[in-house]
Amino acid sequence: KKMKIKSNFTLLSNGTKIHYLTHQKKIHIPKSFINTYKVKDSFNSFLLHGSFQEAHTFDTFCSSFLDQMSDKKWSDESVPISWNFHSLDLRGHGDSSHTSSYQLDDFVDDLQLFLKESSFSSSSSSFIGMSLGGLTLLREMSRDCSSSFLLSHSCPVFIIDIHPSNSDVSPSSSSSTVSNVDASSVTDGMKVARSLKSFDDFLSWAKKMRPERSESSLRLRLKQTLRQLPDGSWVHKVDPNFHISRLGQRSDGLPYSSLSSGWHLSAPLSFIHGSDSKVISSSSLSHFLSHFNSDDSKWIRSHTVPHAGHSIQGDQPVALASLYISHLFSFDFKPKF
Repeated sequence: KKMKIKSNFTLLSNGTKIHYLTHQKKIHIPKSFINTYKVKDSFNSFLLHGSFQEAHTFDTFCSSFLDQMSDKKWSDESVPISWNFHSLDLRGHGDSSHTSSYQLDDFVDDLQLFLKESSFSSSSSSFIGMSLGGLTLLREMSRDCSSSFLLSHSCPVFIIDIHPSNSDVSPSSSSSTVSNVDASSVTDGMKVARSLKSFDDFLSWAKKMRPERSESSLRLRLKQTLRQLPDGSWVHKVDPNFHISRLGQRSDGLPYSSLSSGWHLSAPLSFIHGSDSKVISSSSLSHFLSHFNSDDSKWIRSHTVPHAGHSIQGDQPVALASLYISHLFSFDFKPKF
């Protein structure tokens, strides 16, 4: 059956309006997965994008995953379920609310309220976070187990090309929560093209920024991330008050001591790195992972995707979908519920 895509809005109790896309398709999955995660008739995967992106950034990844799953031949008995990808526009991005604060804990609060105040909290689920989205998930997991939805529900977590740095113990650091990123250069790059006279001007700018992408791909993404003003000019949907360097001002970051003391993981946690990424390196990721204690580290995997930069879901969506399938279905474990 063809994948269905639906646009949704929900108003959180903190006043933030969250827009999200649902990609839904009926697929067959192994009965062992059903039993492990106590799946009923559906499974939810929540997708959180990076800074200056929006929900549509995962479109090709979702279709690649569902296509591969539809063609999959399982060795054991399989059963049909509804697989639902819910791709969120984070606050200040896409069609979600612009707000007065963009600190990391604000994004975590939004996620927890979104799950608590919806029907999703009772369903089996997994989470994928890219860059800012990945930091949001890691920050959520760094809260104590009783208040972390991801840990208390034994959710598989898939982190794309990000990890916290040692500076996260210092909330005043401009680079806190954005490991090895020159935050000002990322934001300044967006300011250059915050507003342009025509769509074609934006297209020319995008070609210079991402020469490896096809024009058709860039044109599609720009249509999803831009809006036209009454005077005919075009602007990014991202709130101009959002700035990467302000993420750590409220949060106490993610101290490495919390990793060595233990998160009590009971489901897979994967870190995916782009071979050409300028945001994190293989060595910095290895250093971060070395701080997990032995009980948690048995749940952790890391992979490097060749010919991919920071935005792996855009550069190598098919390969990323294959890794996500492996993350969910090839891990020999028994989650604790």
